[in-house]
Amino acid sequence: MFTFFNYITSSKEYRMDYVSKWYNKADNNFHVPVSEITDILNKYFNGINSDATKINGYNAKTKEIVTGLQGFGGERFPKLSKKETISDNTLRVTADFYDDTYKNVNYTKVYTICFTASGYQYLSIVKI
Repeated sequence: MFTFFNYITSSKEYRMDYVSKWYNKADNNFHVPVSEITDILNKYFNGINSDATKINGYNAKTKEIVTGLQGFGGERFPKLSKKETISDNTLRVTADFYDDTYKNVNYTKVYTICFTASGYQYLSIVKI
C-alpha cells in the first residue's frame, strides 16, 4: 500500500503539495502522517487494510512515516494483455510488465477497478 501511496503522490496532482507539507529541512526527510496516507489511499481503494507499523521509517510517537520520500521511479514497460467487464461499473484488466526490450515479461498484475460517480476505486491489485 505504501508503494502505491508513493506512486500516486509522485503525480503532478500531489507533487508540490506534499513537498511543502511534509518536507523537513532539518533532517532532510519527509514526515508523512499515517492519517494522510490513509486519506489519500481511501480515494483509490474501497477501504484499506494496512499496518503502518510495518512500513520502514514508522515513528510510533508521532504516528508518521519518516523517509527520504522520492518519486516512484524505476523503469516500467507495461502492456495490456486482457480486459474483462465484470459488471456495469467494474472492470478487470491484466497488464504484463516487460523488460526494456518488450521481449521478456518480468511480472503480471491484475487490477480490478470499480467506477463510481466521483471517479474510480481499486478493488484489488494482484501481482502474479
